[in-house]
Amino acid sequence: MKRTAPLLSCFLFLFHFIAIAQPTSPGDVMFVGFNADGRDGFAFVTLVAIPNATQIHFNDNEWNELAIGSGGAFNGSGESEMTWENTTGGTIAAGRQIIISDGGAGSPTTDIGTVSGNNVNLASSNEVIYSFIGTSNTTPTSFLSAIANNGFSLANGSLVNTGLTAGSTAISISGNEDVMVYDAANGTSCNTTVADCAAMIATSAFWVTDDGTGDQSQNGLNAEFPNPAGGGTGLPGDFTGDALPIELVFFEAKRKNDFVQIAWQTASEINNDFFTLQHSTDALNFEDLAIIPGAGTTVEPKNYSFTDTTPFRGFNYYRLEQTDFDGTSTFSPIVSAFVLSKEDVRVNPTLATESLELQFKEFQEFNSKAVICTTYGQKIKTTIIPAGITEYSLEINDLPSGNYFLKLQSGKTLDIIRFIKM
Repeated sequence: MKRTAPLLSCFLFLFHFIAIAQPTSPGDVMFVGFNADGRDGFAFVTLVAIPNATQIHFNDNEWNELAIGSGGAFNGSGESEMTWENTTGGTIAAGRQIIISDGGAGSPTTDIGTVSGNNVNLASSNEVIYSFIGTSNTTPTSFLSAIANNGFSLANGSLVNTGLTAGSTAISISGNEDVMVYDAANGTSCNTTVADCAAMIATSAFWVTDDGTGDQSQNGLNAEFPNPAGGGTGLPGDFTGDALPIELVFFEAKRKNDFVQIAWQTASEINNDFFTLQHSTDALNFEDLAIIPGAGTTVEPKNYSFTDTTPFRGFNYYRLEQTDFDGTSTFSPIVSAFVLSKEDVRVNPTLATESLELQFKEFQEFNSKAVICTTYGQKIKTTIIPAGITEYSLEINDLPSGNYFLKLQSGKTLDIIRFIKM
């Protein structure tokens, strides 16, 4: 794509990347399954991306209805108290279903990450289990969700002072049901907001349940956990939708010799048609550099890279424009890489009092623009240097003493030299 000389700016940006938000609020994860028969277990779905090493705690003791930090605590101990951790080495995408169940050997097991603590031991009546972020699996700092098989109460497990609301961020089902699963037929697409998606999952009418004698979890009827045994309704699986957007794990630009290597990773993508990688020398005016096809819809991590083989001297700024199949687009934050000068121009002295002496390697075909900036980015002075010369004296005697940058652009070459005015 065409690369033209951009406008000069004195703003200098530090390299940074996009950090994925961790689950911290009610509804960021939601229960989608509960099983008190056979090998007990439960399932939850992530409605935000889960960075590596994130911990989510689970506890089915009763909350005492006091506020966190003001005496709020679980009544008793020794029931199901577990800590699940993302130990995959990467970010788990928003929309992923995760199952925790009785491992059959006195400890819980999970299909993604790791889980520790007491084994899963859910009661078939008057049971509530909470999920939360906290300092341990008995000490919450923020509740995420809860599920009840016979409603919420102080005796069973309360939502008072948890920040959770039945039908919105917590699932309240009555009847002392043994097995309960969210029915995927009611929707697994989250296309408005995460809150709307959580409320959809929390709608008790959207759940299938089973109760009775014996093991109801694999009898081929009604609710089945985790999957149908010849019939019935199993867990819903992963969720997708526009409310679960592309999660950018990192976006970075690094100089490699005279080139700049740009790389990024997504944790998930929803209807992603393509990325447009854009370039700038001032972090204000961007031009398209390359178009990279997206992965459409996926909950698997995807890696992308591009090499800018013709970067400008000095700072190069990059951003991504992500475009969906419907044409809507969003922009990433900006990252930068600094490309060293090949000494197309030499500046002497760098400790100066009256002037800077510029020596060009060869005759300049075009006029050059010299911009002097403070180290805080304030533009102080702009000078046009005529073409056809190899030497130029740039007066600086009117500058206060201090540290400055000289940004010199000639055609496609952009040099940045630091000097001190004595």
